Amino acid sequence: MTNTFFKFINEHNIYDKNVYDYYIKHSDNFDYYNEDFLINWICCKLIFNCKGFLKEIRPFVPNVVDDKTALININQYVHTLLTYNYLNKKFKLNDDCEILPKFYEKLYVLESNNNSLIEYEEFLDRAALESNDKKYLLAVNMFNELLNTYDYNKINDMIRKTKRLIKKY
Repeated sequence: MTNTFFKFINEHNIYDKNVYDYYIKHSDNFDYYNEDFLINWICCKLIFNCKGFLKEIRPFVPNVVDDKTALININQYVHTLLTYNYLNKKFKLNDDCEILPKFYEKLYVLESNNNSLIEYEEFLDRAALESNDKKYLLAVNMFNELLNTYDYNKINDMIRKTKRLIKKY
C-alpha cells in the first residue's frame, strides 16, 4: 500500500527526493487501527528554536496499509513539502497552510472512487467546517476553484494560486 502513496505523489509531481527521504526518516509512525488514542495526534509537528527558526518537522502519521492511511500520509507529506525549505529559517504558519494538503487529499479521494474513503473525507470536511477554523474553512472551500485550474506539472503555480485565491476569501 505504500506504493499507492508513492505512486500518487509521483504522478502529481509533488515527489521530491530530499523531502521524501526527510519525511520517511523523521516520521513517527503508528498502527492506525490498533492505537485509537493516537488518531487525534495526526499532524506535522513543527519544532522551532527560541528565535523562531524552524528546526525540525515531525510528521506523526499511521503506517500506510490502505487508502485511508495513504490519504492521511498524503496530507502530511504535502505539509512537509511546503515547510521543508524553511528548515533553519524563520517561519510562521499562515491561514493558507491547509489549502494544498487538503487539495491533494481531496484529489486522492476523487481519483480513488472508493466509497468508504469518500465517506471519510466527508466526515473530515464536516469536522473542518464545524471547527470554524479559518485555515480549514479555506481549504475545504477552495478545492473546486483549484481543481478547475490544476496542472499536474506545476506545484509552484498551485502555491501561487492559493496565495491569490486566499485574498478572495
